[in-house]
Amino acid sequence: MGDKAEARRTATRLGLPIVPGSTCGFDTVEAEPEDRVGLATGVVVERRLPAQAGLQLALREREGGAPDLLCLHGLASNARWWDPVAARLAPAHRVVAVDLRGHGRSDRPETGYDFPEVVGDLVALWPELALRRPLVVGHSWGASVALWLAAERPDVLG
Repeated sequence: MGDKAEARRTATRLGLPIVPGSTCGFDTVEAEPEDRVGLATGVVVERRLPAQAGLQLALREREGGAPDLLCLHGLASNARWWDPVAARLAPAHRVVAVDLRGHGRSDRPETGYDFPEVVGDLVALWPELALRRPLVVGHSWGASVALWLAAERPDVLG
């Protein structure tokens, strides 16, 4: 498991569309929230979920065990920054990399780029993502967002 052929077979079995050519050699699968269950290693699920105030955030997800990992990119980057790392961490861990507001495939509002708003977006995703007390990791600006999240909501983190 974990190779490109296995990713294609799993996506086909689940009836998910395949988007060829992710950055780490696996196919990307676009899925609805209920399509997360039973995905094989190497399959990246991309989806957009509602955050706060009608904002939609994009994310990339790989299934795996606990603890879940919530990966936050740096300023002027996107969730794909984590692809090479996520490929090595899954399936030992479920890896969720979010395109923070204004980045990648997420919505780009005119305002709301302060830490409380960005952290509020992540907290709004919690119910839909069903994160299991995740470890939060961040690169550059994403690490600052992770610190704010830890300070605001230590009750939900691992």
